Amino acid sequence: MADSDNEGYVSASSSFSKSPSFSPSLNEETHNLRRNKYSKAILKHLTNANLAIKKSIYMARGHNKLPRIKGSKKILQHMQHLKTMTMKLKTTKETVEKKMLNNILFVQFSVLVPNRTEWAECHPYALIAFLAPLPSTLFYLTFLHNHQTTTSPEALSPIWAWCYHHPLLLANALFFFNVNVLFWVISQVLSSHWMIDFYWTVIPVMLVHYYRTHPLAEFNWWRSTIGVLLTWVWSVRLTHNYFRRENWQWGAREDWRFTDMNSQYGKQWWWISFFAVYLSQQVFLIGICLPLYVIHSVNVPLNIWDFVAVIVCICGIVVAYFADTQLHEFVSRNNEFKEAGKPVVANLDEGLWRYSRHPNYFGEQLWWWGLVVFAWNLGQGWTFVGSFVNTLCLGYVTTLVEKRMLKQEFRAEAYRQYQKTTSVWIPWRKSSPTGGKDKKA
Repeated sequence: MADSDNEGYVSASSSFSKSPSFSPSLNEETHNLRRNKYSKAILKHLTNANLAIKKSIYMARGHNKLPRIKGSKKILQHMQHLKTMTMKLKTTKETVEKKMLNNILFVQFSVLVPNRTEWAECHPYALIAFLAPLPSTLFYLTFLHNHQTTTSPEALSPIWAWCYHHPLLLANALFFFNVNVLFWVISQVLSSHWMIDFYWTVIPVMLVHYYRTHPLAEFNWWRSTIGVLLTWVWSVRLTHNYFRRENWQWGAREDWRFTDMNSQYGKQWWWISFFAVYLSQQVFLIGICLPLYVIHSVNVPLNIWDFVAVIVCICGIVVAYFADTQLHEFVSRNNEFKEAGKPVVANLDEGLWRYSRHPNYFGEQLWWWGLVVFAWNLGQGWTFVGSFVNTLCLGYVTTLVEKRMLKQEFRAEAYRQYQKTTSVWIPWRKSSPTGGKDKKA
C-alpha cells in the first residue's frame, strides 16, 4: 500500500537523504561500506564484551559472586549491542549490493541503447516500471481491435467473446497474470517488492479507463468524466507524495512491512510473498475500485447524491494532501536539525496532526468511501465491501505503525502522551491526558 506514516516517512528520509546518488562507479560504494560507522561500533562492543568476560573470569577466581553476576550482565548487554550493530551492518551491505546491481543494469542498458547520451539519466528501474504493464495493455488493445473489426459479438473467436461478455472477470485475469505473476517474477529478480507500491497509485487510473472503454460499458457521460478526472487527481497527488517520500528515486526501497515479513519468514518468503504482497493487492485494488465499474455500468442522470460523492472525494484528496505535506515539512526540518547537530523534534503535533494521529489515512479513507456513495446512488451499495475491507486493513496497519513508533526510545514517551490526547483517524478536539477536553485545543 502506498501510504505514508510518521514513523515510516522519517526512517525512509533519514536513510536515503544521505545515500550516494546513482553512479556507474563501484569503488566508492565499497569504500564507504568499509568505513561504515557500524563496523566501528561493532569493534567497540566486541572490545567491551571481551573486557567484561575477562572481568567476570577474574571475579570468579576470587569467588566474588556479586561482581561476577554484574560482569555477566555486562557481557549480555554488549553482546546484545553487537547483535544490533551486526544487523545494521547487514542492512547497509544489502543496500550497497542493491546499488551495485543498479550500476550493472545501467551499464548493460547503456550498451544496448544506441543513443546512450539521451538515455544516460534514465534509471533502469524506471524503464522496468514503464514496460511492466505492457502485456495486459497490448492484450486489451488487441481485444478492442478485434471487436471493432468484427460485424457482431457472435462472430468473435471464443477468447475474444469471453473478454466481451465478462468485463469484470477480464479485469481480474489481466491483474492476475500481469501484476500478480509478472510483478512477482520481477521482484524475485530485483530482490525487492518496491514496484507494487508505485502501481498502487497507477492501477486505479488504468482500471477506470478500462471500464470506460470496454464495449459493454454503459454510463452517463458527465458522471463518467467526473469519475475519471477525480481518479486522475487522486493518482497524481499520491504519486507525487510517493516520489517525494522516496527522495525522487525509482525503486529506492520496498514497504517496511514487506521487509519485516521477509525477516519473519526467511527462506520461505520467496513464495509467501506471492500471496502476501501480490494476490492480496488484487483483492484490495479490484475491491475498492468496484464503484468505478458501477459508474460505467449504469446510465442514469446525475442527481444530488452525485454531488455529495464528489464533495466527499475532494475532501479526502485535500485532507490527504495537506497531511502528507505537513509530514514532509516536519521530516525536512528534522533532517536540517540533524545536519546542524541540534536535537530533533520527537513527534509531529501541528496542523492536521494536532487533531489526528493519522490524518493522511483519514483522507485516503474519505476518498474511497466517496466512490462508494457514487455506487450506492446507482443502486449497487454492495460495493462498499471493498472499502470496508480496506478500512479494516488500514486499521491493522495503524497498530503496526504505532508499535514501531513506541519502539524508538527518543520518541516513545512523547508518542504515548500523543496517543492519550489525540484521535486516531478522525480529526477531533484534543483530550487532556487525565481525561476531558484540552482547553488549548
